[in-house]
Amino acid sequence: MRRRILQFIGRSAERGAPPTVREIAEAVGLRSPATVQRHLRTLEEEGRIRRTSEGRSRSWQVVGGRRGTPTPAEIPVVGRIAAGSPIESAEAGEESLPLSPEAFASSGDVVALRVEGNSMTEAGILSGDYAIVRRQPEVENGQVAAVTIDGEGTLKVWRRRGRRIDLEPRARGFEVIQLGRDSGEVRVFGRLVGVARVFDEA
Repeated sequence: MRRRILQFIGRSAERGAPPTVREIAEAVGLRSPATVQRHLRTLEEEGRIRRTSEGRSRSWQVVGGRRGTPTPAEIPVVGRIAAGSPIESAEAGEESLPLSPEAFASSGDVVALRVEGNSMTEAGILSGDYAIVRRQPEVENGQVAAVTIDGEGTLKVWRRRGRRIDLEPRARGFEVIQLGRDSGEVRVFGRLVGVARVFDEA
């Protein structure tokens, strides 16, 4: 989580607008400003960020030159996502893709999830690809979204039909996941904004 906070602060500063605590919380998907403050306090103690005053409120900047500070031209790999039946999302370590987040989204927290399964092949998403996702709590009908159902993640086309939510595959042989009011906690993790494919060298 602190890695994502650092990257968001760095990208915001490059645009000339160091973020506030509230903006950081929204970008990385944390509801509690107190949780963000704890992460910021740790990063400040490590010398990786510093406080600035922008007049309207307190904000933060990345301190350059320290070892371990992520560069803006990286997308962190934060786990895995199913393109099939939902599987448990797993937090990854320090892996990242050498890609610029701005190439996929002009703002927000952009992360990568390794795809497992073949339910989205007709959308050009294969098992082993990296789904590039902009973290956001809502998506529009027809958009491909990373969704969690009771903590288990899946990558599907989002479709709300009244009180029901359909998660649609894009491959033959896979069924639509239909979620009603009693289907547990359903949350949008983010919207698909791109796909990255890594080829092994021969």
